[in-house]
Amino acid sequence: MKAILSMLIFVALFAAIVGNRWNSGYGIPHKYEKLPNGKMCSLPGDSCSKRDECCKPVNEKENSSGCRRTWSAMDGGFVNQCHICNLESSMC
Repeated sequence: MKAILSMLIFVALFAAIVGNRWNSGYGIPHKYEKLPNGKMCSLPGDSCSKRDECCKPVNEKENSSGCRRTWSAMDGGFVNQCHICNLESSMC
């Protein structure tokens, strides 16, 4: 019983930590390019303060990007993170 419980806790922690980037659209193709201020754009799942800091999707007709407030259990509150989502899905 202890082994099963330990395995379930491990899987839950792994999904919470690794799944965060995928929930932000990390798997959607995006352009990793330099911004006018000389810094590189922020990847999906990275912290941001405004939309212009985030990487843009390759296909801007089907996908959207931006900076949104997301709950972070690790930080114990809401944080701003870059995201990319498919316009046809309910992710946006």
